[in-house]
Amino acid sequence: MLFFAWNLGIPSLYTSWKRHGVIVFDFWYMMVPQKISALVFNDLTSFISKTYPRDLPNSLIIAQAFILKYPDYGNEFGLSEINRMIEDEIKRGIF
Repeated sequence: MLFFAWNLGIPSLYTSWKRHGVIVFDFWYMMVPQKISALVFNDLTSFISKTYPRDLPNSLIIAQAFILKYPDYGNEFGLSEINRMIEDEIKRGIF
């Protein structure tokens, strides 16, 4: 149903809404996981090595502290995505 509505002209309506400043909740943006760039990964790695030189606390605490220090990354990726990346890297043994 959404596919047919999209083909009927919703894309042009969507860009028109964005142009006029109307807030549109984009379901596709929420469903597709975003890839975290190498720059964010480097910032996260240096943040963890400087802040937690010995033992690592819970990954959620690390993610919250990282977002407090870098709020732009928090706005772009969200707490859950950064937390997931930290957990994955802890499992791989990078941190």
